[in-house]
Amino acid sequence: MNSSEAPPDDVPPAAAAANATARSIPVYLLNQPVQCAVIALIIVLAAGVNALVIHNICSNELKLRSVNFLIMRNLCVVDLLGALLILPVPLAVTAKGAWDLDEAFCTGNSIVNVAIWFQHIAMFACLKVDRALASCLPIGRYPLLSVEAVNVAIVGSWILAVGVAGTVGMVYTSEYEPAVVLCIPDLPVGFFIAIFR
Repeated sequence: MNSSEAPPDDVPPAAAAANATARSIPVYLLNQPVQCAVIALIIVLAAGVNALVIHNICSNELKLRSVNFLIMRNLCVVDLLGALLILPVPLAVTAKGAWDLDEAFCTGNSIVNVAIWFQHIAMFACLKVDRALASCLPIGRYPLLSVEAVNVAIVGSWILAVGVAGTVGMVYTSEYEPAVVLCIPDLPVGFFIAIFR
């Protein structure tokens, strides 16, 4: 074996394995400083606006007794978590210019993405259903569920979202997706056909 091809003796086996599994994938950069500034601005605006809405609802007793405002608050909580847990990853990767994070981080990133995506869709759907019921039900029949029941349903949807995300993360491999600069599960095409048909 050529000496230039031999691995150095002082590299620990764990580090050598990590180097072997880590992939360095270049990020498409049109203007790196501008792209980083835009992502950072989105994070600040999303976190700030959602935090203000949550504070406004939580500081008003009347709004806390409204099913509509409870669902809206939790939708803002999901968006706030998305801004704080999801968007910093594309920001850091864009600033570095390449995705070189290991497989374990990619799997964790994928689970967080799926959980927040799932919960965002659930809360947005609940908000739409709530508005439809408020428009269609006779006076005195709305809301169908009490505030306490809605809070239980929201907690249940979070448990379901985390459970689904964890299951998907264990069953399917996670892959880096250059279009969103994030890791997502490598789901079969039939899954998306079933969801969107």
